[in-house]
Amino acid sequence: MADKALNQTTEVAQAIAAGMPACPICAGRNVRRSESVRFEDKVMGWLRYTPYRCRTCQHRFYKRPEPHAATPHPESNQPTTN
Repeated sequence: MADKALNQTTEVAQAIAAGMPACPICAGRNVRRSESVRFEDKVMGWLRYTPYRCRTCQHRFYKRPEPHAATPHPESNQPTTN
């Protein structure tokens, strides 16, 4: 029993580190990517949404990837010399 709880805790920690989203219903982080099998999944995929399923409450939801913060070019803060 303790091994199963430890395994689930490890999976949740790995999901958080991997940037997995939280469930919008229970706010749990024990989620996995869900299979794209329905027509709705295809349409949402075209809009760049990915299906996920919460392992805690079984809720299925879509999440769009977070945009990456733009990093400034290293030379952009350099003063110009004339």
